Amino acid sequence: DPKEVKWAETIRPLRKRGNLLLCTLLLGNVAVNALLSILMASLTDGLVGFLSSTIIIVIFGEIVPQASCSRYPLQIGAFAVPLVKVFMAALFIFTYPLAALLDWVLGAELGTIYTTDRLIALLHIHQEHGVVDSQQSLALAGALQYKDMHVSEVMTKIDEVYMVRVWKPPFP
Repeated sequence: DPKEVKWAETIRPLRKRGNLLLCTLLLGNVAVNALLSILMASLTDGLVGFLSSTIIIVIFGEIVPQASCSRYPLQIGAFAVPLVKVFMAALFIFTYPLAALLDWVLGAELGTIYTTDRLIALLHIHQEHGVVDSQQSLALAGALQYKDMHVSEVMTKIDEVYMVRVWKPPFP
């Protein structure tokens, strides 16, 4: 989908610096949650502030964002890029050293890597949800498993083959 390509291209520069993005988002999230808790506690009684800030954080800071982002990750991510860049700039002095340390200790971020078995399991899930039909699933799973097979496992033995001559040579 051209829209998804555009959204992915918008997000890609931020994802290239995965640990910096991670540190920025986590520090920003914790800071906003702490600020909300302090604000609610100062506006209300301590217990009411605690309960109201907890409910607001869980609903609007955890449940709604996670439910939304799991369904529309590229669209929401692309829309949020300008705001995330502001947070990255504002928190850079704190997040850059931590991100650099993570890069050094853990190495480059590889993203999600799947084994052949995991890819086949994902393929079956997609088949169950109607994204691919059973013939496509069978063909794709077979293609993923061919590298682990010997020719003798997939070939038909010559004595089990029925042949029809379709061309007769001009000379006997």
